Amino acid sequence: MTEVIEQHSNDNVTTEFLLKEYGRLSEHQKSLIDSYHRRFDIYLAAATAAFIGVVTLSQATTSSLQKAGIIVILTALLVLGLNIFASLSYSNVSQVHFERAVRLIQKHFAAKEPSINEFLYFNHNQGEIAGTTFKALVIRGLTGGGPKSILVVVNSSLLAILTIKAATWFGIIYPTVKNQVSIGLIVFLLASILHVIYARWIYKINGI
Repeated sequence: MTEVIEQHSNDNVTTEFLLKEYGRLSEHQKSLIDSYHRRFDIYLAAATAAFIGVVTLSQATTSSLQKAGIIVILTALLVLGLNIFASLSYSNVSQVHFERAVRLIQKHFAAKEPSINEFLYFNHNQGEIAGTTFKALVIRGLTGGGPKSILVVVNSSLLAILTIKAATWFGIIYPTVKNQVSIGLIVFLLASILHVIYARWIYKINGI
């Protein structure tokens, strides 16, 4: 009888602990999602300011200041974009870990009471957390959209523009439309691929 009472007491302690842990993980998930969107909102605000700055400088009369100013603005926006992309990649890793932890607690209660499984929607409709292979990341980026996909496109475009301008100014290429488009496309594709490789690497080193 004593053993039964002790077992019941231990079960209550375990249940109480897991419920508190579940609530804590849920709060962390919500906070992480809010932070994720706040960072992207900061980037959108910076991108808007950069666009206004570029337009304003484009209307200036001094060409040397135009070029220098526009390059500084675009470079600053690119650096910010890369930083935000890295930040969101780490945020995605944390989201996956939190989701795994939450599902682990759900499985514990489902094992004790199988009827709970009927209410675990995502376990039925999305049994596995989205893949993190190179192919999966590319497909999800192209079909799902979202902040990170936008950052990949904008960062790659900025890098292509800056590369074209630098190559033209230093006489590396002749400033023809064909040359600029060719260089731009190559840089854009390479930059996009590097973004995906970086995201995949972040997942890998964090055990995802």
